[in-house]
Amino acid sequence: MCKSLGNLSGRPMRIPLVIIGAFWLLWRCDAVGQLGTTDRKGTVSVPDILQMAPELQKKEVTPITGKEVSLDAPVSPADYYVGPGDVLSLNIWTSSPVQNELTVTPEGTLLIQNVGSVNARDLTLEALKASVVNLVNKKYPRSEVTLTLISPRKVSVQIVGQVFNEGTYEMRSVQRVSDLILKANELIAGQTVKDFYEKTLPKLKREASDRKILIKHRDGSIEHVDLLKYRLTYSGKCNPYLREGDVAYVPERGDLKNSIAVFGGANKFGSFEFIPGDSLKDLAMMGFGVKPTADSGHVRFSRLSADGSRMEDSTINLSAVIEGRVGNIALAPGDRIFIPERRDSRANYYVAVEGEVAQPGHYPITKNSTRLSELI
Repeated sequence: MCKSLGNLSGRPMRIPLVIIGAFWLLWRCDAVGQLGTTDRKGTVSVPDILQMAPELQKKEVTPITGKEVSLDAPVSPADYYVGPGDVLSLNIWTSSPVQNELTVTPEGTLLIQNVGSVNARDLTLEALKASVVNLVNKKYPRSEVTLTLISPRKVSVQIVGQVFNEGTYEMRSVQRVSDLILKANELIAGQTVKDFYEKTLPKLKREASDRKILIKHRDGSIEHVDLLKYRLTYSGKCNPYLREGDVAYVPERGDLKNSIAVFGGANKFGSFEFIPGDSLKDLAMMGFGVKPTADSGHVRFSRLSADGSRMEDSTINLSAVIEGRVGNIALAPGDRIFIPERRDSRANYYVAVEGEVAQPGHYPITKNSTRLSELI
């Protein structure tokens, strides 16, 4: 009865393009449906989408990654202040873990999707973590929550004083005052003659203080920076992280008489700037401890007399002070210690013999035993 669609009217029938388009659309929807059901939850990862449909690849799906920054130690959450532009990773560990990469807004707010917002302005990373955990636990009770800094922001800071190039610099918020000073003392190509730079910089460094540096924050607060103590203790309070709007001031070292010194059996002897609050134990640390041959039980301690006419000496047990067996001693400008060393009979003593001899050169001796006639 019906031979074919084309023969119903006695001539070939053309199928409308609309019908063909409908079939194509149904096939396409089925393919997309399969793409969106790669697992029972109906979710698919970005890499999977890009692999199955390369035409969907766009810049906006590229994940945010941390920036490489040179660090001298892991970031301390208690010392690091969060600010606009910081990128953090929030993980909520439940039966279906949730992971978000969050950026602090220019207003200093951290927005958490489907949870709420936290004011991050002027908060340390440690304090922000506590606030975020408290907020997230209201929606996800009994869940483990972690917040981690993955990309530190850029900050604009200034530096003035005893540096080669005063001015404004762009730094990272995980860099410290010491990094800013190094940056300000770099040679800028095309701006400074290299010979002048190489002659001027050493003198500038000698005259610059490394214990009386000040940094003023945007809120008006001022911190004291002590780079010497930072090198000895790695305490972040002595060399804080930089924040946007900071102004660092590097003063001159000042009067060399306003110093303390350690000599003798210290691993590093010399004089150091005096800062109120310095102690005998601090001075021993500035000398990087004592040598194995040091007689630290009989250290000579010298201090200017009350009338300023002479130095008065006394003997102290430095080992007992360092170990806490006796009280520490507060220092005053001009104080110095001399650490004697024990003589080691196993040391390689030698003398040089020159002149009218058959075999001039260096010869080993035993201290207080070898005679000149034996050498000749």
